[in-house]
Amino acid sequence: MIKFIGENHYKRVAEIGVAEGGMAKRIIEKCTGGLEAYIMVERKMTLRLYAVLFDTDMPAYMDFEYQNNPIVLMRMDSTRASKLIAPESLDLVFIDAQHCYEGVKKDIENWLPKVKKGGIISGHDYNPNQLFLEGGNGVGRAVKEKFGEVNLEHDSLEEDAMNNFVWWKKINI
Repeated sequence: MIKFIGENHYKRVAEIGVAEGGMAKRIIEKCTGGLEAYIMVERKMTLRLYAVLFDTDMPAYMDFEYQNNPIVLMRMDSTRASKLIAPESLDLVFIDAQHCYEGVKKDIENWLPKVKKGGIISGHDYNPNQLFLEGGNGVGRAVKEKFGEVNLEHDSLEEDAMNNFVWWKKINI
């Protein structure tokens, strides 16, 4: 995902489902000075997420600029957050919130209109071996249903990288 931001000079990025902020931290550190906005949507606030946001292990101060990159934290569910973002205003949306079929489908429906032409919608935890398995995560099924074929890249930072992919689709419409 970091390469998309740099190669395409993307300035406005949203990550849906930030958890403890690992992906956000990597992106923000690698894209210093290049981002206009990094929107983080997460319902729960953890100490690790505070550490990413404020570069400390304790939530002792509130500084919403990390390495000169503006960060917007939206502490709410993704549907509510999507209603606050203008259509075609984002260069890249990365979906990594709910992993059930209905949740992923809804996130794609809500966030796809926010991506501008030439931008990318993407996400995490796509496992092509679980597309239609009972009990498997619903990421692959929802993505394949909406887009058909998508680009896949191994997530080299995951322990189970061989079965865990980042999916992405460039928006040309």
